[in-house]
Amino acid sequence: METVFTILFNGLSLSSILLLAALGLSITFGLMRVINMAHGEFIMIGSYATFLTQNFFLKFLPGSLFDFYFPVAIVVSFVVAALFGAALEQLVIKRLYGRETDSLLATWGVSLVLQQLARTIFGAPNVNVSAPSFLNGNFEAAGVVMTYKRIFIIALVAFCLAFMYILMYKTSYGKKVRATMQNRSMAQCLGIRTNRIDTLTFAIGSGLAGIAGAALCLLGSVGPSLGQNYIVDTFMVVVLGGVGRLAGSIAGALLIGMSNAAIQFATSANIAKAIVLFLVIMFLQKKPQGLFTIHTRALDESDSGSALDNMNAKRKNIAFAVVAFLIAILPVFLSPFRVSLVGKFITYAIVALSLDMIWGYTGILSLGHGVFFGLGGYGLGMYLKLLASGDRLPDFMSWSGRTVLPWFWEFYKTAPSAVIMILLIPTALAFALGLLTFTNRIRGVYFSILSQALALVFVTLFVGLQGYTGGTNGITEFTKLFGLPFSKLTTKYFWYYVALAFLVLTYAVFSWILRTKCGRVLVAVRDGENRTRFSGYQVANYKTFVYSLSALFTGIAGALFVPFSGIISPSEMSISNSIDMAIWVAVGGRGNLIGAVIGALVVNITKTLVSESFPEIWSYFIGSIFVLVVLFLPRGLTGVFADAKEFAKRKLAGGTK
Repeated sequence: METVFTILFNGLSLSSILLLAALGLSITFGLMRVINMAHGEFIMIGSYATFLTQNFFLKFLPGSLFDFYFPVAIVVSFVVAALFGAALEQLVIKRLYGRETDSLLATWGVSLVLQQLARTIFGAPNVNVSAPSFLNGNFEAAGVVMTYKRIFIIALVAFCLAFMYILMYKTSYGKKVRATMQNRSMAQCLGIRTNRIDTLTFAIGSGLAGIAGAALCLLGSVGPSLGQNYIVDTFMVVVLGGVGRLAGSIAGALLIGMSNAAIQFATSANIAKAIVLFLVIMFLQKKPQGLFTIHTRALDESDSGSALDNMNAKRKNIAFAVVAFLIAILPVFLSPFRVSLVGKFITYAIVALSLDMIWGYTGILSLGHGVFFGLGGYGLGMYLKLLASGDRLPDFMSWSGRTVLPWFWEFYKTAPSAVIMILLIPTALAFALGLLTFTNRIRGVYFSILSQALALVFVTLFVGLQGYTGGTNGITEFTKLFGLPFSKLTTKYFWYYVALAFLVLTYAVFSWILRTKCGRVLVAVRDGENRTRFSGYQVANYKTFVYSLSALFTGIAGALFVPFSGIISPSEMSISNSIDMAIWVAVGGRGNLIGAVIGALVVNITKTLVSESFPEIWSYFIGSIFVLVVLFLPRGLTGVFADAKEFAKRKLAGGTK
């Protein structure tokens, strides 16, 4: 029985942490239809507000009052985070209502800026917050050791839930919020100031995230990336429970927390987290609305908009030919290091083309494409590592105590079989996921969030299974590349032009598909999925096909990436990498293949130059660029070129009259 009680307490403790972190998101995402990727940074803001409050008490108040700092810090954390939230809503979010994917990309840029701001003010190392004396210690009940800190967090969650319930269901403000959520136009007709409701609601949601940050100070140190550790978990809590339902968030947090504690008891923390997230993904395949359903502002609708392509095929092909020619002659002018760097950018351009094919032309925004990139990279990395190891086991396996090569590594012993696996694994995974997801008509933001969770599952697994994958360090120390010496410059230049050839091939294949009936159906799905389905087309089959094709070329790009970087690690599968891929397409202009290529090259070249020249401010610069592009250049750089050309034509026509 002690084991059962231990699992129950650990599960309840984890559930309370998840619920506290997710409460604010249940408002901003559940009620306002805003995918706020900066939610984790509001948690971080609350933590640093607690740290500053602690220091204020230490420096300016008597020591006897120190224990009172934490109750004060909770209030301060709420107020500071709420003020940041209100400012974000007024400056950015209010311009993006109804544009869910754009709100995701813009707030991701905001999160980069806020993280760098924290590093600038407090430094990169984590800082420590001391718990008040009344929260130190523990007691034992039913054989379970319960710490006062965990009990306090559970009580704090209960208080926040009561506050939320009273606010949303017992006040006139709550009625106005629910009215705005269910029918904004009608609420406006009834005299409700929906703009003011939006700002206040977003501020409250952000303030609750700040309280979560204060509570997390009791469990560990505080750093700039604190909030990113919880962002996917909180989204999954809200979606599993049912968007917009307080009871759903409670149920979602309890299910995830209890399941995690039970599975962790028999495995490890990483494996348990991966298994739980995978089970949640499978559940949402069958019930995408979550445990509790509420009718809101059509969260499953896509905001892909109308056709975005502003260039005819001939002009696009000419533009791509010019870009490819410039890339081809660059090695003449660049150092070997820069050649490898541009080689990486070529692989990123292939990824951008693949993502544009599903997002720009089909309306599917994947935030987990880094998984396919990483799987392709690991495929080539495993082959090269076995080639370098000879008859011995790879070094990281020996260090982990393994004595026999894992069975699935056998497929990577020869070049032909490794190439087959590089092509097969990402494609098969995408086909299975796409078939399940699109058959069940999961789309829009729900698909984006599920793809995020998929990325977290794979990163967690690859980090946790160190004896099989190399863990956080990944796979490195290669000696040969398909028989060529890995360190020779000729090998590097040869691989550069191989990557360029695949970029040309990817562009040619996608351009050909878009000229066929299949391509026209994909665009029809983007512009009106229901209309396309009612016209007799099997929409799920088309979406599964293009998603699998996109994964195939993304996996190839991952394999091409490895010789340029000399390493493949789980970080290539991360959510941040996947969101960066979407940013490349958005900056270049989605729904325009040449725009995806230009976006990938421009963003990464700019990022490299700025980070080299101004390492302290590059996150500010890149984050700001993301926000500005989403707000003011929704069609990307190619849209700017098209608008400039149209403006010049009008001016010229006016001058000739």
